Amino acid sequence: MISEPLSQNLQGRAKGLQTREAQILLRAFTPEMAEKFSSCYLKHDIESSEAKEVISHLLTISPITRMVMQDKTSSITFEYLYHKKSVDSPIDAYFPQGKAAKGIYRRLRALKEHLPLIILKDFDERNIKSYRILNIGSGPSHEMIEMLQENPDLASIVHVTCIEPDQQAINIGQKRIAESGLASNFSFLPIKLQDFRGGGFDLLLIIGILCPMNKEISVKILKNTACFCRIGGLVVFSTVQTRMGEEDPLTDYIMRLAGWRMDYKQDHEPYNMAIAAGWQPIGRFFDSYGFNCMTVARLTPSPSVLIRKSIFSIYSLLPTSVRSRDT
Repeated sequence: MISEPLSQNLQGRAKGLQTREAQILLRAFTPEMAEKFSSCYLKHDIESSEAKEVISHLLTISPITRMVMQDKTSSITFEYLYHKKSVDSPIDAYFPQGKAAKGIYRRLRALKEHLPLIILKDFDERNIKSYRILNIGSGPSHEMIEMLQENPDLASIVHVTCIEPDQQAINIGQKRIAESGLASNFSFLPIKLQDFRGGGFDLLLIIGILCPMNKEISVKILKNTACFCRIGGLVVFSTVQTRMGEEDPLTDYIMRLAGWRMDYKQDHEPYNMAIAAGWQPIGRFFDSYGFNCMTVARLTPSPSVLIRKSIFSIYSLLPTSVRSRDT
């Protein structure tokens, strides 16, 4: 896992300023501010008074930067990256066009391509009548809505429960499912994960949640969410790989400048994270850039998993007011 700047080579970082997308960004600054921004970027500088001047300027002209700094967990930022919302200022035109942002959009496309195959294989092998999915931190659940729109055979068997505390994101998702005739396939719960009661799901989706988390916290999340899954069920979780920071150091810098740091993983690390959390990896797939790794793992009936599920069964019976004091 790597949280520091990946492209330490000055020449390599300088190339990040020469792309067409970077030139769009720099032209949105005043000449003086563009020079300060470039200087700070080349020096990895996010702490100096000059860097703070740059971020203050960004906050005045960039709604996306303001949104990120106000709430780094908001799903609405991704509406721009998924091309669901148009940018409102010239400087924000950079963000959906940067290579890292394109990787996020390609992650959505990769999920739509691979999830139907994973679900149908699991469904057929178990000879069941319905398939329950828990989408944790779902946002509007664009990937699942579009997957069911494009795969009517899945729409007849799949139900998706979405946990999402952001009401704006839920409103977007509910509007989409109403328009697409998929309202019966989705339940949106406006709660935090620790307030959720439920279990026995066939598949957990943990997409985007672990990207800023270090390995230790990621393993803890994978362990704690296992109680929602049936024994033998699946999880698909995403991590952001070192290639993203190496190939788009400019976006990486802007994100760090706004206080939004990714924890980049080497390709072998998600596999090891799954094992440490009690899941057995059975496959993985990437977006077409290789920036985002989606690991597929199965929940094995190990003693530690069975104990956690038993504890959760008792814990979930407690009133929310009691449980919240322990979290």
